[in-house]
Amino acid sequence: MKSRTLILDRQHLVQLLRNPEFYEACPLFAGLREQGLLQTAAYTASEAKNCCGGTWSLVVEVVNAFYDAVKAAHRANPDSVKCLREFLAGKKGWPVGRCVIFYRPSKSTKPRRFSF
Repeated sequence: MKSRTLILDRQHLVQLLRNPEFYEACPLFAGLREQGLLQTAAYTASEAKNCCGGTWSLVVEVVNAFYDAVKAAHRANPDSVKCLREFLAGKKGWPVGRCVIFYRPSKSTKPRRFSF
């Protein structure tokens, strides 16, 4: 099967960081585990209270840390983020060729975008 590009937006990033299996599959990001699980749990709780989704400010810190970690790891060694691509391919059920992280940390900032 031909590989496809996967765009990880804000909602995909929250889903990824709330999944404990992700941290086991990608030890590179194990340092974000506690922060990721705590902040995404708070975000999920806020989703239940709000009609329009969760409160983004509850998870933006860990999403920014994840973005910075992916970018730094890829620049140091492009093969180091292979576990992330493989994990995402397993979840999606199709081969992931290229990943693009694309989100806006806040309304007053420019969007962050990184391809690997």
